[in-house]
Amino acid sequence: MEKKNPYLNLDETHDFGFTFSDEEEVVAVTTYANLPEQVEDLQNRLRAIRKIYLPFLEELNQDPTKAYIRWPNRKKFLDEEIVRLKQLTGV
Repeated sequence: MEKKNPYLNLDETHDFGFTFSDEEEVVAVTTYANLPEQVEDLQNRLRAIRKIYLPFLEELNQDPTKAYIRWPNRKKFLDEEIVRLKQLTGV
């Protein structure tokens, strides 16, 4: 009879806690794992866009009877707002 090695007394039913998955399962889990944080971030970005641009549009709409808008030195302001919008939208 063969002598049992006490160092190799392993439980053969123990699977180390992992299982196998196919690519679709892995992609689905990793894509939706941080979904609540992604939703919150998107909501914050949309709130920021609304807070920035709604007053701007309301101001433009104040006097719709006038054919022209006088807006001197607008380039600097518009360039800054373009950068902000790109940052908020990830473009």
